[in-house]
Amino acid sequence: MSRFNLLGFQKTAVDELSDTFIRLWKTGSSKIPIVFKSPTGSGKTLMTANFIHKLNHTPNWKNDKAFIWITFNDDLAMQSKEKFKIYFSTNLENDLLTVNDINRGKLKTNDVLFINWQKLVQDNASTRKLKLRKPANSEEQKESGSYFEDVIDATHKEKREIILIVDESHKNASTTLANEIIDYINPRIIINVSATPEHEPSVSDVTHNRAGFVEVERTDVVEQGLIKEKIVAQTEEDLLKHKGEDSDEVLIDLGIEKREQLKNEYEQLNKDINPLVLIQLPNDDNEKIEAGQKTKEQFVLNYLTSKGVKESEIALWFDGKQKNKEYIEDNNNPVKFMLFKQAAGTGWDCPRASILVMFREIQEPKFRTQTIGRILRMAEPNKKEDYKNSPNLRTGFLYTNYKRNEVEKYEILDKNKAFTEIAIRKKGIDVGDFSLESAFVSRINYGDLSNSSKFQASFIKSINNTFEITGDDIMDKSREKLEKAGIDLTSKVTYEIIVNAQYEDLDQLDLEFTKKGEELKIEMSRNDIEKTFNYLCFELLKEQTEKESKITNISRSWSPLKSAYRVWFKQILGEDSNLYYRVFINDINKGASSKFRPALTQALKDYRPILKGILDKRKKEAEKRERQIQLTNATP
Repeated sequence: MSRFNLLGFQKTAVDELSDTFIRLWKTGSSKIPIVFKSPTGSGKTLMTANFIHKLNHTPNWKNDKAFIWITFNDDLAMQSKEKFKIYFSTNLENDLLTVNDINRGKLKTNDVLFINWQKLVQDNASTRKLKLRKPANSEEQKESGSYFEDVIDATHKEKREIILIVDESHKNASTTLANEIIDYINPRIIINVSATPEHEPSVSDVTHNRAGFVEVERTDVVEQGLIKEKIVAQTEEDLLKHKGEDSDEVLIDLGIEKREQLKNEYEQLNKDINPLVLIQLPNDDNEKIEAGQKTKEQFVLNYLTSKGVKESEIALWFDGKQKNKEYIEDNNNPVKFMLFKQAAGTGWDCPRASILVMFREIQEPKFRTQTIGRILRMAEPNKKEDYKNSPNLRTGFLYTNYKRNEVEKYEILDKNKAFTEIAIRKKGIDVGDFSLESAFVSRINYGDLSNSSKFQASFIKSINNTFEITGDDIMDKSREKLEKAGIDLTSKVTYEIIVNAQYEDLDQLDLEFTKKGEELKIEMSRNDIEKTFNYLCFELLKEQTEKESKITNISRSWSPLKSAYRVWFKQILGEDSNLYYRVFINDINKGASSKFRPALTQALKDYRPILKGILDKRKKEAEKRERQIQLTNATP
C-alpha cells in the first residue's frame, strides 16, 4: 500500500469504495456512477489513489482495466499525477500518463491517464498539431500521431475496460459535448469525486446496484486534525479600530497583525512554523493601468515594503510570473506573504497558510469560495494533540471587503461556447497571388476628446444647462439648484462589508456566506474616495453606447474628463475635493436614478460638433501638408 499511512476514516472510505466498485462491476453494466463525497482537505486524492492501488491486489477479482483520471485544468492534472507518484514511490505499479503520452496509441493494463477535461471538450480550440480530439474533416487531421479517440478505440479493441475518475466532478461533465465524450469512452464505472457533488444517487438506485455512494463525514476529518475547525471573517471591532483609514491598507494590516499573533502562538508551543498570509488580488489590473492608477499588485507590494517586509519574504504566483515560490509549502519557509489571483484557487496545498486577504473585484464582484480551501489545512495534521489548547491555530482567518450577496460557488465550463470553424483550402482550386491596396493617411483621429481645453469649456456649459445654472448664480444659488434637481450634497459615502461571521463547513460556504455574520456600513476613506472617483470617470466613458456620445480611446480621455468635473465642481461647491467626490459617487451609485450620468451623456453629445470641427480642421491641414510634400517630390 501507500507509504502514507491512511487514517482511520480514510481506510474505511477506501474499503467502502472498493466494495462498492466490485459489487457494481459484477452487474455487467457500463457507465455505472459512483459518487465519492469527501470534504475539502480530507485527502481525496490520497484515498482515490489508494483505491486504484488496492484494485491491483483484490482477491478473486482479476480484470484487465485502465484508468482515465480527469481534472478541470492542466495544473491539477499534473498535481494529481505527482501526488500519486509520491504516495507510491517505492512500490508504484501503475504507469502514470499525461497528454504527452497520447501517441502511445492505447492504454495498457493498469495505466492511469491524467488529462485536463477542458482540453477534451474544447476540441476546436487547439492547433492541428496539438489537438487531442480527432477532427471529422480528414484534411484537418495531423500527418502522424494519435488522437484521444484512437487511444480509446485501441484500448477497447484489446478488450480492456476503462474506469473513469472525474475529479471535482461538480465542475465537469455538465455539457452535451462532455456527455458525448463519456459515451465514446464507454467506461465500465464512473467515479465522481467531489466535496459537493452536483447529483447524489437515490436510495433506490444504490439499493438496486444502479449507482454507488461513499461519503466521508466532515466531523471525522476535523477530529483527525487534518483541517481547521472553522473560518472566521473580520469582526466589527477589527474594522472600527481602523476607522477612517484606507480600506485596502486596513485589510493588509489585519492580515499582518494576525500573522504575528499566530507566529507567537506557534513559538510558545516550540513549533518552527512560519504562518503564511495569502493575498488574492482582483483581475481588473489592466483596467487600472488604462485608467492611470496603481494596480493592486503595485499597491500591496509598496505597502508591505513600507511595513518593513523584505522582498525575499514576499512570493508572487501569477500567470507567466512567479517569484520566491520554491519550497513555499514547507512549514518553516521564510516567505510570509504570497500574492496571487486565481492560480492558487484549487488543488494547491500549503498547510502553513492560515490567513487570506481577499480584495473585491470591482467589475464583477463574485466571491469564489474555493479559494478559502487554501487556508483550511492544519500545519501538522499528525500532531493534533499539540493544538488542543490553541483555538487560533485551529482556525482560518479571512479578511475581505466583499458583501454577503456577492458569493459565487464554483466556476463551470461555458455551456454556450460558440462553435469555431477552421477554413480549409479546397483541393484543386488555384488561388493566384493577390495584393491589398494601401494608402498613407495622416493620423487625425485618436478616438479621444482631442482638445482638453475646448472639451472643458463645452462640458461646463452643458452641465450648467442641464441643472439650469447661469453665470449670475452665486455658489449658494447653484447649490440650491443642484439639490432641487435631486443631488444629495450632505451624505457620506459608505459601503457594506461582512463582519462577525464564522464558517464551519467550507463545502457549504456558498450558503453559509449569505446567512452568517452581519454587514457593517463603513465610511469610505479619503484615499478610497479619490480612487473611486477616478475609476468612475473611466467607467462612465466606457458605458457610453450612443454614437453621438461614444468615445473609443478611453485611456486618453478619462483624465480630461476628470479635470473638467473638478473645474466645474470647484465653481459650484468650492475647493473641498473630498466633498464633491462624495457627492458625485453617491449620485452615480443610484444607477438609473443618477442625475450626473445622463448629464455626462448630453455633455458628450453637445461636444460632438466641436470635436468634428477639430477633426475636420486637422484633416484639411494634413491634406495641405500632403499636397506640399507631393509637389516638392515632383519638382525636378
